[in-house]
Amino acid sequence: MTIYFVLSLVTLTLANLCLFLRSPNQNWLNQRMSRKASLILTLVCFSVSLLSLFHAKLPLAAVFIWVTYSMLSFISFPYVGAVCFQHRRSS
Repeated sequence: MTIYFVLSLVTLTLANLCLFLRSPNQNWLNQRMSRKASLILTLVCFSVSLLSLFHAKLPLAAVFIWVTYSMLSFISFPYVGAVCFQHRRSS
């Protein structure tokens, strides 16, 4: 794995996390992130991840990896939150 591929996966995970924390239905934080700051951070992270994937892989493979990993990480955050923060519900 090249450094660009790892950078891409890390920034894509961060972008999806910012997008998730921006939602009013998230339960990780007591209040959601500010709209403008999280939107700018999300767009920058999405752009950096896609550009670094273009550098590491062929364009078609890069888009496929980007979309697949984006769906996987965005879907997994609510489940990770339910497992990690289930003690809040029982209290």
